[in-house]
Amino acid sequence: MTSDALTLDEVLEQMLPQCNDSPFEVARWLNDRVEAGKVRLLCDGIVVPPKLYPTHLVAVGWIAPDGRPALQMTLRRSFGLDDKPIEQWTMERKSFEASRPNAPRNRGGRPREVDRERLLTTALIYAAVCGWPDTLDGEGGLFEKLEFELEQVPGRTTLYQIFNPIHDRIEDERNKSKKSKKKPVR
Repeated sequence: MTSDALTLDEVLEQMLPQCNDSPFEVARWLNDRVEAGKVRLLCDGIVVPPKLYPTHLVAVGWIAPDGRPALQMTLRRSFGLDDKPIEQWTMERKSFEASRPNAPRNRGGRPREVDRERLLTTALIYAAVCGWPDTLDGEGGLFEKLEFELEQVPGRTTLYQIFNPIHDRIEDERNKSKKSKKKPVR
């Protein structure tokens, strides 16, 4: 098998988690994409024109007797293969990868230089263990703690953009909490 194509078993393996572990939903998803020309179907390495879907062939999902999910192509009508048997149905890898749900997509622009998820995770763990610091910057502040924990920390402007709204919200909640703890005067 060339690295430019995926077998039906490989397609099924990749798509089952995306389709509620149902081979029937995988077949439906695949039929829709092939018919729309988004995923290219290959018959023994030759591209099958999307116009042959669904009149001549269709993907069918089924459950094998041993309980394993399976996917196969079913011919409804012959489409000019000179009656020679089909050895293998495959999918073009590039079109499949681009059409797959949750496929990474290049949305343009510069790639992020800051791993915000890692920054936020580190800050959250620190806050859960030690409590939220009283300040963001300066001695004992959150930024100092992040510099200590992480190898690479972005500049102050980026840190303020990420953490200022969070810090402000925490301070607001702290102030509300302090006000509600005061006993009413009698």
